[in-house]
Amino acid sequence: MVDPPLTQTLVHALDPGTGFAPPNWPWEQRYHYQKRVYTNLDKLRRFGLPIYIALPWRHTEQHDELLEIVVRQQPDYGRVHHPERVRALERDLGIG
Repeated sequence: MVDPPLTQTLVHALDPGTGFAPPNWPWEQRYHYQKRVYTNLDKLRRFGLPIYIALPWRHTEQHDELLEIVVRQQPDYGRVHHPERVRALERDLGIG
C-alpha cells in the first residue's frame, strides 16, 4: 500500500465489507467467507475505484493467512490496528 499525501481526500472507494461481516457467523464460516472475498479483491479493480479494506488484526494462523492474502492484493487504502506488522509483512513479501 502506498501512503497517500496528507492533503488527499478519499471521496469514493470500494469496501468489500469484511471488517466485521458477517458478525453473527461462527469464526470458521467467516474465515472461509473472508478468504474468498480477499482472494478475489482484484475483480473489484474493474470499477476503477480505489479499494479500501479493514485488514485482519488478530494474531492467529488463520488471521495471519488472511492478512497475507490482503497484503498481496495491494489494496489502495487499509484500516489497520498494527501498521508496523503490515509494513513488516510488506517488506518480507517484497511489496512497498
